[in-house]
Order: sequence, then structure tokens, then C-alpha cells
Amino acid sequence: MIIIRKAGNEDIEKLWGFEKENRIYDRKILGKKFRKFFLWNFGVSEKRGWINDIKKVLTNKNNVVFVIDDGGKLIGYSIGKI
Repeated sequence: MIIIRKAGNEDIEKLWGFEKENRIYDRKILGKKFRKFFLWNFGVSEKRGWINDIKKVLTNKNNVVFVIDDGGKLIGYSIGKI
């Protein structure tokens, strides 16, 4: 059963997995000439920075993060700002 729900701190690691996939896709599609516009790396320091940023998003009352949960497996997400 697919459920759309608000994300919580317990979802951060899985959200980072989606972020890494997005970065790989951007690199493949856009090529190196657009490198300066995107965060291409996904090592420990990039992960730490991204996690700090997403925690701020999750705690800001003007933001919302939804995840699409398919039987306990996250299959997508969306971030919005009001």
C-alpha cells in the first residue's frame, strides 16, 4: 500500500540515497560544463552538509517534506516551502 506522509528524522538516510541518485543523474545528463551549478560529490563531508541542511528544512515550520512510502520502502519524496 502506498502512503504519502510527512518525513521525519528517521527518513534522512534514505533521503540522502535519493539525493545521491539525483546527483549521479544530473552528472550523466548535464555533463561537466554545468558542474559549478550542482553539488557533484557525495562523500562524507557532502553528506554531513546535506544532512544538516535537510534537518533545518524538516524543523522549519514554513517547509514540508513528504515521502512516498510503499509498504515501508521509500520510493520518492518532495520538498516544498510555504
